[in-house]
Amino acid sequence: MTPERWKLNEAKYFLNGMTQAAQNYNSFSYESSAFLTSARSALQYLLERAKKNPALKVWYDQQMSSHPVLKFFKDKRDINIHVQPVTLQEEIRVHIFDNISLQDSVRAELRDSEGNVIQFAQSPPTPPPHLAKSRDPEASYLYRFADWQGNEDVLELCKRYLAEVENIIRDAEQSGWL
Repeated sequence: MTPERWKLNEAKYFLNGMTQAAQNYNSFSYESSAFLTSARSALQYLLERAKKNPALKVWYDQQMSSHPVLKFFKDKRDINIHVQPVTLQEEIRVHIFDNISLQDSVRAELRDSEGNVIQFAQSPPTPPPHLAKSRDPEASYLYRFADWQGNEDVLELCKRYLAEVENIIRDAEQSGWL
């Protein structure tokens, strides 16, 4: 297994850890930090090879410049390693489930020409419908990069990044560079 594939598999491992840790900001942040490092390392290993192969270097530079997600994550990883840990915006959505029961009845009045009620009838109230048991509240957690211009949350964007890294490594393998 090449070092590029090893780091790619490691990044997949940390992405899975991010999914599992979504309910805890600190755990999610630690997993995402490890993901940033391992996914970028897969490309760094390829870059080291490219420094010794001009054709590979041209191809590598073209790949990096044509994928905005790759540049975004390169910058995130550099900040995370060299400046400070990357902070994420956390959004917690609480979903509350409850039942509402309505009953109705109808009342009809017959009035004379002077407005006096001379007869009325009223239907009995409808029986309440059988209600399912209310569910417990549920919470969902979303994390975002404040400076990402797209709509993707961190998990969606990391999956997209990982797919692009994997495509680059696969293309390099198929081209015989790995």
